Amino acid sequence: MNAQFDQFITTLEKELNLTGTEIAEVLWLAQQTCTPISVEKKPNSSLETNKDNPNNQSENTPPQIPNKPQKPEQMRGNSEQEPPPPVPVAVITKSPNDYPDSGLSINIPDVSSLPYPRKIAKALHPLIQYIAYGKPVLLNEKATVELMAELNGICIPILQQRTELKFDLVFVIDKSDSMIFWQRIIKELQQILKHYGIFRHIQTLGISQDKGNIYLKQEIGKKIGKKIYSPQKLIDPSGHRIIFIVSDCVSEIWRNGTAFNLFNIWGKYNTVAIVQMLPERMWLRTALSSGAMVQLNIANSLANSANNTVANRNLSIKKILIWDDINFHKSIKVPVFSLTPDSIETWGKMIIGKGTTGAGGFAFPDSDIIKQQTQTEENELENELENISPITNQQRVYQFRMSSSPLARNLASLLASAPVINLPIVRLIQKNFLPQSEKLVHIIAEVFLGGILKPTQEITPGKHPDDIEYRFVNEEVRDIFLKDSLRITSLEIVDKISEYIAKKLGESVKEFQALLKNPQELKHIQQEKNLSGLNFEYFATITTKVLKRLGGQYRTLANELEKAWKVTPITLEEFSFTTATILTTKTFDFEVATIEPEKPLFGMGKTQLNIKRQPQKAEYFPEELGDNLTLAMVSIPGGTFMMGSPKEQDSYDSERPQHSVTVPPFLMGKYPITQAQWRFVAQLPQINRQLELDPSAFKGDNRPVEQVSWYDAVEFCLRLSQYTDRPYSLPSEAQWEYACRAGTTTPFHFGETITTDLANYDGNYTYGNGVKGVYREKTTEVGSFKVANNFGLYDMHGNVWEWCLDDWHNNYEGSPTDGRPWFDDNTTLFDKTKTAVVRGGSWNDIPVICRSASRNPDVRAGRGHFDNYIGFRVVCGVGRTL
Repeated sequence: MNAQFDQFITTLEKELNLTGTEIAEVLWLAQQTCTPISVEKKPNSSLETNKDNPNNQSENTPPQIPNKPQKPEQMRGNSEQEPPPPVPVAVITKSPNDYPDSGLSINIPDVSSLPYPRKIAKALHPLIQYIAYGKPVLLNEKATVELMAELNGICIPILQQRTELKFDLVFVIDKSDSMIFWQRIIKELQQILKHYGIFRHIQTLGISQDKGNIYLKQEIGKKIGKKIYSPQKLIDPSGHRIIFIVSDCVSEIWRNGTAFNLFNIWGKYNTVAIVQMLPERMWLRTALSSGAMVQLNIANSLANSANNTVANRNLSIKKILIWDDINFHKSIKVPVFSLTPDSIETWGKMIIGKGTTGAGGFAFPDSDIIKQQTQTEENELENELENISPITNQQRVYQFRMSSSPLARNLASLLASAPVINLPIVRLIQKNFLPQSEKLVHIIAEVFLGGILKPTQEITPGKHPDDIEYRFVNEEVRDIFLKDSLRITSLEIVDKISEYIAKKLGESVKEFQALLKNPQELKHIQQEKNLSGLNFEYFATITTKVLKRLGGQYRTLANELEKAWKVTPITLEEFSFTTATILTTKTFDFEVATIEPEKPLFGMGKTQLNIKRQPQKAEYFPEELGDNLTLAMVSIPGGTFMMGSPKEQDSYDSERPQHSVTVPPFLMGKYPITQAQWRFVAQLPQINRQLELDPSAFKGDNRPVEQVSWYDAVEFCLRLSQYTDRPYSLPSEAQWEYACRAGTTTPFHFGETITTDLANYDGNYTYGNGVKGVYREKTTEVGSFKVANNFGLYDMHGNVWEWCLDDWHNNYEGSPTDGRPWFDDNTTLFDKTKTAVVRGGSWNDIPVICRSASRNPDVRAGRGHFDNYIGFRVVCGVGRTL
């Protein structure tokens, strides 16, 4: 085996992650077709030309429509006699220049942007079909032998037609500014489709707009052809062309309805689908919201069609998922899928008539109607804006936090500490500080399209996405996010970015820090290294902000940077709900109780529990719900505490390892949500699921609501947030324990034990030096024991378990240390299926279960599974916990 062959095998293993079996299949296919396999990518080779332009067309040649005769009956007859023809394979290694560095020239290891690439390719396998073409020229050996047997050895050859892959694919890529974030994932998707040989030809076109009309431009490698073509050029009357429109559907051509003309043009003869870059939970925030979300299937009359494929015009609506006031009979029906194996496979099976569940999609009104609606909405908006003051920076941040996922909010807070923001820097921060978001490309889009960042230069079609620098739309917006960031993390981010820049400059980190205090020398080196894209003055300004938050020796360095660059001093105040302009807090009085067991003299008699009460004050925000109903939200100061239990008596391994957690300030419900509060919110407009107005087993307006699922509690928070314009959610597990302990380190915030005089639990059991009490066998009204913890929170031990936002984990290995909820890969709340965390114990639990550190898993529960001992309370706070 020669060196070149070894190199080829290595390429297959490392670049494509192929197994030994798959490599053997590739070699067999190559041998059968006698197709030369190129190991190294040669810029001027014919292979490069064919790869970028399968039809060997020049950039000014319009797309060709194949004109091959089709005989479906012969195709079906031959499918049992002859195996599918092998697919030519060409393996291309990725050039180091495929993803050039940013202006920082930071070489960040590429993580595959496309999730589950091989599963995606497998999901498209139903589309690997073959058709016969041309004259019969191939010997059908089986049929010939059978005929010879019938004719007693007389040989009369039976010929059959050649076969080829049935479908062509055309990638029509939206070239709007927002699509710059998806270039890597689109490139990876194209490579997969080429490697796996699913389609006969694959062609890439870009959408451009001229004077309100859409045109197509052919892409050849990294170049874009100058000549434009009409969309009609893609029509293939044979029905063998599949058209993927790759877009996030947020640009103007979608908003004004212009792009929907494409479905009218292509859907008559061809299969057309939108490959939506954003996850499904974000679709209704795009122009897709102009239609109704539906499930699509092929019309009944075509379900058993011999052609076995259908154009979009022949799709029917199987189920309406989200209704809109449109004429469904005359609507434009378009399948839409994201890059997940399940959605792709469902669509593929539907297209070939083998689907049973129906593929996701949208039904749109006529494009002219969309344009009219858009114009009306724009006119109404203009009228409204005349009487509305411009959006404030606080409102801008609030809107972003309300509409984005937890990971996107975390990433935005991390970026606030970055002196330079571009896509390579974002990938660097993801890898080192938010690794669970690395393969979730839409997280980057959420941040960059969330109205909080802006590019520093115009985005042109030829501009590589890694070369574009971004900044916050306003420095006050950055400051708001920076207040929500951990100081130590902010410093680590600056250090990590400084390390890469120093490496490019050929300096150590310490030398770079010294240069940062010497602007003239740094600018001289910048010119020598040809790093004109770097703005070191801005770098110094943001670094100063970060260092000033740390104090001590870092403040000294910040002052030196201010003096060197003449940076305007910046003062950052600590975040506190009591000083936030959007909230006006009040104070309330309460009593804190502590239990001191008193053992009898000489061991004679029973232990006595002495309860000491002390008056305290705390601040709260009264959230007015209407009908004289108030939700009291107590102000919880930020701080650091030890979460979990040490290895002590009456604790569990799930509560370990005990670890330090720093929690930012937030608001928390003074009591668990009551049945009266539940009824008020449950009658508000539905967001994701219906809520029962009176689900509880133990009735009473002031009793805690129970028999509610985790999904019900999340829906409650979403409705409350929409009603109040404030970000409410379930607490993270860390928030809950921090709030419950309220500065204590004992098993209960009462002390070393607990009594039924202060809490509602099964009094037949005791803890520590406690004594037996009553077992009420039902919930009690919230606050009925008249005592709270040091923060002013009532009923934290017993009464009802309380839902937390986190996914259940068997212990704290790898848990967050910044107070945010601990999620697995899936951060879409209503898609979660695993168990969630409950805290605090309930009326039917023994006292050991009611400790501050006690935690338990419980199914999130769909309809039909409820427990009369689980309720919840809500929190209101800044991005990281929601």
